[in-house]
Amino acid sequence: MELKKTVRRIPWVDILRGFLMFFVIYAHTTTNQDINDYIYSFHMPAFFIVSGMTFAFNKERSILPYFKKKLLALVVPYFLLNLYVSPIWYWTTQFGAEPPQKLWQLAVGVLLSNKNTGFRMASNTTWFICCLFLADLFFFLIWRKCRSDAAIVVSCLLVTATAYACGILAHPGGGIWHVETAFTAMIFIMGGYFFLKYIERVEAFLDRIGKVKTVLLILLLFAIGFMFFFWNGRVSMIADSYQNLGYFYGSAFATTFGIAICFILASRKNGFLKGMTLVNQVGIYTLPYIAFQVPLMRVLRHYIPFFGNQADWHRFVLSLVVFFGFLPVAMVIQKYLIPKRKKK
Repeated sequence: MELKKTVRRIPWVDILRGFLMFFVIYAHTTTNQDINDYIYSFHMPAFFIVSGMTFAFNKERSILPYFKKKLLALVVPYFLLNLYVSPIWYWTTQFGAEPPQKLWQLAVGVLLSNKNTGFRMASNTTWFICCLFLADLFFFLIWRKCRSDAAIVVSCLLVTATAYACGILAHPGGGIWHVETAFTAMIFIMGGYFFLKYIERVEAFLDRIGKVKTVLLILLLFAIGFMFFFWNGRVSMIADSYQNLGYFYGSAFATTFGIAICFILASRKNGFLKGMTLVNQVGIYTLPYIAFQVPLMRVLRHYIPFFGNQADWHRFVLSLVVFFGFLPVAMVIQKYLIPKRKKK
């Protein structure tokens, strides 16, 4: 039995996205390198996996309508968010947290969406939005041409492998819109798509094996994820640096699916969804967070000595402040300052 297409939002998916957003924020400020390296092993791949989960609701079959939908959902917000965050970017250049650029250099940086080209954006973390746009399109083109799940899997793997073989993914993250990273990310989108497409089978399997074995499965997934991370070491999707690609995929998929199963089970408990309301809202309004989190933390670290302290627990508190404190602003930006696609 496949995913019911009438469902518009699944609360645990939004909570998962919100939970991952906190890891993104914390990874950008923590002074503990081991924690930072571990978070990097799964946090950005997990966002691509979640995007694949939402793709399971896609009903478009023609490329032009899908392209327009993604253009309005991702590319337009990308440019607007860089515009909205530019005053804070200029502010941070005044006290040296960001290197100054001329206006034309900033404009070029926003157009290229890759600081490794030598041109920086108002918010360099928005690289993910353009990369996601490309990865979504790559997966859509394969999905619409394939008649079976097996064909989708084989085609995605062949396209990514061919990109590597041709050297498209060989250079150190210098491609426009991180096109090389998009080929790598497409595999994560595919994994998320199948996970949610067959979510009823996943939940039926969890019910069949029982609570104890499900807990053991979650622990096994976390153990596998940590093991691959330990063998692989530091990775970075923005730098297109993965060390051993098999270890990278293994670590990211195992950890993300372990977290997802935790939220699937927790969402069945009375009071969980209500208790996670704020995290759920962050998951719904993640786009402004992607743009504003790092510039805001730079300002707070500069002007508030407590947050400028190198002790990691100070940075953890800073992450919580940005995570919860920015939510009202994020809601206003995404609701009123970013155009929405008109639903048919």
